[in-house]
Amino acid sequence: MSDASPSPSLPQFDALRQANLARAKEWNPTGVDTGPGFAGLELAGEVGELCNLLKKAERARLGLVGGSVSPAAIAEELADVVICADLVGLALGLDVWPIVVAKFNATSEAKGFGTRLGDPIPVSVARFKDAGHPATAAGEAAEATSKAAAVDHTRALLLMLVDALHRDALWHRLSDNTKVVCEHILRADRSGGAS
Repeated sequence: MSDASPSPSLPQFDALRQANLARAKEWNPTGVDTGPGFAGLELAGEVGELCNLLKKAERARLGLVGGSVSPAAIAEELADVVICADLVGLALGLDVWPIVVAKFNATSEAKGFGTRLGDPIPVSVARFKDAGHPATAAGEAAEATSKAAAVDHTRALLLMLVDALHRDALWHRLSDNTKVVCEHILRADRSGGAS
């Protein structure tokens, strides 16, 4: 993938986004703009509920007082976290799946891992180098393409996030150093230079 746009969404994430858009009208019939702050607090609340259940499961595993395990309840709270993460993306005008792909792949790249999300999934070159495997050359080419795509995805993600921060009402809460970096990234992108 040579363009700077991240991988397209999965149908499941597209369906979640469409359902979140539809249900937002039911939750908020007046249409008041709740903004990313509200969505972030909602996400934090759901993460807190999930963590509370995980804490109780750990108590049960360790034989401590107050422990209980409810895999169904844990699964429901995990689902709420995913739903609310998409709501934060919606509030920021971001498509979550391409961001997940870009971040997952950037972390794999930074840590030297071969596992990537999205197409193409690179061949793990390290497996074949010592054995003289015929897939080595193809794997190295796929890995180089994947690294370039990961850089493009990361750059696109960074630009989307910086642009969203710049437009958001929370801009004033950023530190001066963070603002300078964000503005530098936006200027470099607008001038066609590297950030």
